[in-house]
Amino acid sequence: MNNVGFGLIARNYSSFITQIDANKTSVGLWRVGPTNQPYGRYARSFENESNKNRMYFDLDDHFLS
Repeated sequence: MNNVGFGLIARNYSSFITQIDANKTSVGLWRVGPTNQPYGRYARSFENESNKNRMYFDLDDHFLS
């Protein structure tokens, strides 16, 4: 299976939340989940060996308003 896309977002997709320093604090994963699922096949994870073992997030100021 080959995951290909055109006009993709070059960062984490977000709505009212932004991950801070994503590439410095966690690793990206792909082909996550069942092969027949076309959506949600990408994720972020921890990697203790490279000290990428935390995630920080910033909530949009308008999230609860």
